Formats: sequence, structure tokens, C-alpha cells
Amino acid sequence: MTYKLPEGASDDKRKTAREQLAKQLERALRDVLESDQFKAKLPKKPEPSAFQRKEPLNGRARFRKEHDPLGFVQDSISKVIGSPKSNPLFLADGAALWLRMAPVYSPGRTWLARELSDIGPSLAALPLLRTGGSVASLQGSDGWGYWALPAEDDKAYAVAYVFNTGEVWIIDAWLVRRPPYVELNEDSFTKTLDGCASFLDRLGCTKPYWWNVGMEGIQNRQLVTPDRFSRPFGQCLADIVEEEGIYKNNDKAVELLRRFFEKVFDQCGARRTLIR
Repeated sequence: MTYKLPEGASDDKRKTAREQLAKQLERALRDVLESDQFKAKLPKKPEPSAFQRKEPLNGRARFRKEHDPLGFVQDSISKVIGSPKSNPLFLADGAALWLRMAPVYSPGRTWLARELSDIGPSLAALPLLRTGGSVASLQGSDGWGYWALPAEDDKAYAVAYVFNTGEVWIIDAWLVRRPPYVELNEDSFTKTLDGCASFLDRLGCTKPYWWNVGMEGIQNRQLVTPDRFSRPFGQCLADIVEEEGIYKNNDKAVELLRRFFEKVFDQCGARRTLIR
């Protein structure tokens, strides 16, 4: 980069030459900084770490091994008499519905059980839990949640559990008490999916969220819906039907779950023609 200025030039000419030189230098630097070659040499912003989801155990719907408790429930009587103890709670075996949600990227932290319980009451109202208004809390070494009353022989039929990593897992095993049917309540699934997203938002997580829903142990069961409980559709051919996806800002659960609903009807020899 050069300039031409005769010897003995006036101050005004020297000033003009300096200004022109400064502009040339600015353009040259801008061209370098905006070039693809320069940008390619810049250090890359690190990609956020992927969230490590818990693997299902004992089928697709459950997060505990067979014969392992979901968690532990405080014995209210022993607490009153000054010798508190906790009793193990198990999930009923057999057919079940499930819904899971977790951040796509790691939030970079974990939560204490007390922190989870502070905002946990919203989980008790999720329709897939089918509480009928009666719930109790439980705690495990890896999280905290609610289970639907009543239990039989220390076995619950529905649970909403939040792992201390921020993953939500809801299981509805009431199907084991309703042979030979499998009920698809679309409104229950959609409201629960939206409710889980709201819970993670309040927990401090950031979208997008991964989700997974399904049914297992349903082969040969007759499909019913809330508006057609006395007129079942056909028997289900598959033992497991599931779907997964990503929940982003402004997404609508009814649209995200459409494919899952269509799969359930299809496996039962029916066509889903109405948006319920």
C-alpha cells in the first residue's frame, strides 16, 4: 500500500493524503476480516454437549430393572413417632403407556430432589398420570416424582418421575387392569407433552427438547377411544407402537403427535380420520 506526496507539500495536502491512506487501510483490513479464508482459520465455537438420556430397562416403558423399586416413599406413621423410615415402591408389571422428554443439549448441571419437588406439583396434574386427584411423592437416588394412588401390594400403576439430570419420564400402567383393551386418549397425550415442556422450562432448561411416546404389551388388545369405548376398533397387531421427535419453540403437541396417533390406528386396522 503506497501513497504519493511531493516534497514540501502543504499541511492540507498531507492531511488529505493521510485520510486517503487510512481509508485504503480500512478497506484492506475489512476485506481480510470478511474473507472466507480468514474466517476458516478462526477458532470454532464449541458445540454444546449432547444430553445423556437414560436407557429404558425391562421393556420400552420402564426405567428400572425388573424387581427394582421406582423409589422410596416415606412412612407417615413412623415419621410421627420419631423413627422415620421409607418403604420401596414398585411399578405394576405388564402393558403400559409412556411419555419421555429431555433437553437435546446438556444443561450443564443436576438438581437436588428438593429443587425438583419445589416445582414438581405441576407434574401431578398431567392427565397421562390418571391420578383422579390422589397422589403421593417418592424419591430415588437419581430423582424425584409422583405416583398415583392407590397402590396394591406396594405396586403403583402410574408414575411421573424426574431424574436429577432433567429428564422426565411418565408411565401409565393402568392397562394391566383393563384387558382386553388399549385406550388411546389423544387429548391426554398432547396435554402431557405440553405440560412436560412447561415443566422443563420452569426448571431452567432450554429448548429444543427430545420426546418419545409409546405403548407396549398391547398386541391383541382392542383399541378404544374416549368417544368410542363401547365400540372398539380392531385388535392391535404390534406389541409396541412408539414415536419420537423434537419439541421446539412454538411447536404444538397435537401436530407433533399426529404420526404416533396414526400409527396406533393403523396397527389396529383402522384409519385415523378425525383430529381429536
